[in-house]
Amino acid sequence: PKIDYLFVNKNEALSITKTLSVKKAYAVLATKTRMPIIKLGNEGVIVEGKAYPAYDVPVVDTTGAGDSFAAGFLFAVIHLKMPYSEAACFASAAAAIACTYIGSNNEKMNIKAVKKLYIKETGLTFGGA
Repeated sequence: PKIDYLFVNKNEALSITKTLSVKKAYAVLATKTRMPIIKLGNEGVIVEGKAYPAYDVPVVDTTGAGDSFAAGFLFAVIHLKMPYSEAACFASAAAAIACTYIGSNNEKMNIKAVKKLYIKETGLTFGGA
């Protein structure tokens, strides 16, 4: 209950909750913490009980995609003041960019690239974009 944001992947969510479906896992986690976020890899993410799709990019390596999602989500909520629905989309853009190169660190991962993919995929804009 003291966790503001709980980022887990599908397998972790199912294991922690001892349930067989992501929907049930989310329901259980939502009773335990304020904001469970279940990352589903190429199937997207569940935030506030709603599914958001992953972005279709040429995948080279998924190393760091989950961490990039979490960082992107927190950056969007805290720094950009986005509502959770938009933060989920912004974070998905960060995760997608992370999949386009080998390893966990690359010059391709930058705010300009994340904003560009976010705008392309959502049609939304925000200050400074």
